[in-house]
Amino acid sequence: MILLLGMFTACNGQHAPNKELTKPVSKKEEKKIVHMEKFDIKKYEERKKKDFSYEGYQKDDNLYIQQYNGIKEGYVEMEYDKSLVTEYIEELQYKNGHRIVRTYDLEGNIKQNREYFSIDMEVGKWRDFSPAGLVLKEEDKDENYKMSLDRILAFGRENHVDFGETGKVKRYRSPDTKKYVWELYWNTGKPGKASGEATFRTVIIDDLSGKVMADKEASSPLFLIRNADN
Repeated sequence: MILLLGMFTACNGQHAPNKELTKPVSKKEEKKIVHMEKFDIKKYEERKKKDFSYEGYQKDDNLYIQQYNGIKEGYVEMEYDKSLVTEYIEELQYKNGHRIVRTYDLEGNIKQNREYFSIDMEVGKWRDFSPAGLVLKEEDKDENYKMSLDRILAFGRENHVDFGETGKVKRYRSPDTKKYVWELYWNTGKPGKASGEATFRTVIIDDLSGKVMADKEASSPLFLIRNADN
């Protein structure tokens, strides 16, 4: 009888309840729950079925929201197929250079929250969540740095560059000096040594003192404006 019931459930496409979803949450844990808006799977599916090339929408002048989904390994998605979906991803791309990447499970519950600036610089608090919204893991990407990003942006404005729109910002622990530093890179607008090249400037700033440790200019191909490290 149990076997037949199991077969009937499987044939109807039903699954055993997720233990993490059904497990009672204690009062102590309730205080740790982060209430995040769920991913609207229904609306996303409607958009993908209407236009498979759908990738997101412009919410306002300052924010573009990119949406897509992961698929099972070994498959190629030629059209939207819910049975192949492994997760949903939403990227909030702000005009000022900030980017928030949120990953959701198949129920639309948030799994991860990641923040970036200037292409791939990790910032803010990175969190992993349980299906119930409990924070399972948290990592503060800013904790080792004394200097604020606002100060770096101000330095950029003083040098006529908006790092939210162009150039690149990195920060790391220098393997040479063992100090935490910021590395800034941008196109100065001056011509380079050869045709098709421009002069790029690299500045390295000591995070603790705020002093410029290195400042150099070099000629590089124009296509490196956003992607090159040096």
